[in-house]
Amino acid sequence: MANSAAAWAYEIFELSKNGNVVDITGTDPYGARVTTFDYYESLLSPNITAIISFADIGGSAPQKYDRQGKLGTLSSALPLDGDVEFFFRIVERTGFGELDFTKKPLVFNKKITPDQNSFKEGVILSLVSKYASVNQDTNIYKTFRGNIGNSVRKILTENLKVPADKIIIDPTSNALEFSGESRDAFQLIIEEVANRSIPENGNPGYFFYETQDGFNFRSIDDLIVQDPVAEYFKTDILRSGVQNDENNFKISLKSDIKAGDIITGKKCGVYATKRISFDPKTQKYDEEIYTLSNDKLIKSLGKSIEIPDVDFSTYTRTLYSTIDLGSYSANVKSEVNNDPKRWQAQSISRYNMLFNQIVQIQVPCNTNLRAGDTIICRFETITQDKKDPTGGNPDKYLILNLCHHFDSLRSFTSMTIVRDSYGSYTNKNKR
Repeated sequence: MANSAAAWAYEIFELSKNGNVVDITGTDPYGARVTTFDYYESLLSPNITAIISFADIGGSAPQKYDRQGKLGTLSSALPLDGDVEFFFRIVERTGFGELDFTKKPLVFNKKITPDQNSFKEGVILSLVSKYASVNQDTNIYKTFRGNIGNSVRKILTENLKVPADKIIIDPTSNALEFSGESRDAFQLIIEEVANRSIPENGNPGYFFYETQDGFNFRSIDDLIVQDPVAEYFKTDILRSGVQNDENNFKISLKSDIKAGDIITGKKCGVYATKRISFDPKTQKYDEEIYTLSNDKLIKSLGKSIEIPDVDFSTYTRTLYSTIDLGSYSANVKSEVNNDPKRWQAQSISRYNMLFNQIVQIQVPCNTNLRAGDTIICRFETITQDKKDPTGGNPDKYLILNLCHHFDSLRSFTSMTIVRDSYGSYTNKNKR
């Protein structure tokens, strides 16, 4: 079985500007050649990004203002200064997926030239999805009403012109009336509605992000109950056999970034928060203390949420809000516009508890993985007893960030994975 950590094939790698198409796969001995390519997805980013580096010896394209038609580097001949699209397909022959952006090219963002001499230059380009560029041209003034999920869909389809089949939205149970106030689409969804959205069955808190499949507006609780897409193990013991691909699921590097942070948790009000709300209709203040407990987090990645032994009678953060009674309406209203009592303190706890454990791992390249997927990881337990070749207990993690790296010698996927609880993954946490 082939090793997915080996170099993958740049089957197609072309850049296009004003009708000029240049192949940079390296097949032209006088042209530009891709040296490294890194592709990124993140639950914390509304658009995918990439970094490409290539070497150029000056035989890539005819220079625009040269009467003799001499060839030059892409930087000077095209030039690389905007309106450049990158079409590519990178493949692995043994079933570990592909990155195919031949129909939805990434676009130029910025360029640096860290190395240049009389014979060649090295160029590094920052790429983004086309919607990141389109988003900067949107200024939304419209007022949205009704179910939050429906409003997000309208923003994506009407303002960004995203095809309906490239949008995944977890249903929301609450409504919100809000105004664009000249904000762009990404800013509006992330800042105005994500933390205020409540799923049909779960705690408040959504992520808005893009993967190679399209845009996602997903609740934390719906993400973590997904079935795992892969299982990885960390052990120094190789699983023998060339007839299977088990070592393609071996974790080569692991680094624990965070395992609980009680002080920060207290500061953020994760465990105990005082909520003070003002009702302009009655001119009265309402005070309430919200405390975190296992029964308040409906779903988790493990058996139980690890809540530290803190004094819940002493709140560590105070949240203030004014009850919205028709601020976007010409008429006086009696119903509350998305009562903050339902989501404000709860979403703070949900987001922060999700990042209770943060781990970085590196595995052989697997482009079937997406940000927002769940995976099983078996991390070995250090012991003087006989080593466990399986790697240890199966724990479920959520992929927060991922990077697919490709160069001429190797390929790998780096991930930041998070977990809100302790104990092995069980069927109790499935819907």
